[in-house]
Amino acid sequence: MCSATRIGNRLGTSKTGFLSALRRAGIKDFRFHDLRHTFGSHMVMQGVDLKTVQQVMGHKDIKMTMRYSHLSPEYVQEAMKRLDSVWTPYGHQRVSLETLKDTTS
Repeated sequence: MCSATRIGNRLGTSKTGFLSALRRAGIKDFRFHDLRHTFGSHMVMQGVDLKTVQQVMGHKDIKMTMRYSHLSPEYVQEAMKRLDSVWTPYGHQRVSLETLKDTTS
């Protein structure tokens, strides 16, 4: 964020560029750091395992990675639908778990 970039005849930083973009887009209450949370969350929702996300994000502790991995309500709802397709209301299995794995790949 500290690196200076040439903008026309002015010298600006990536921070001022980011803040300017937020202002032009009408986005309030958003920090550059929030993008890290978005990045971590999207990796997890795309099926990347937490250990890999931890390594990519440079976290020493998996607990920090878990703090960055927010799941969208739609993602959680879709996960629950997958369970609905496997179990009947009476607790009997409709399809094998192997079949479920094949449909989610």
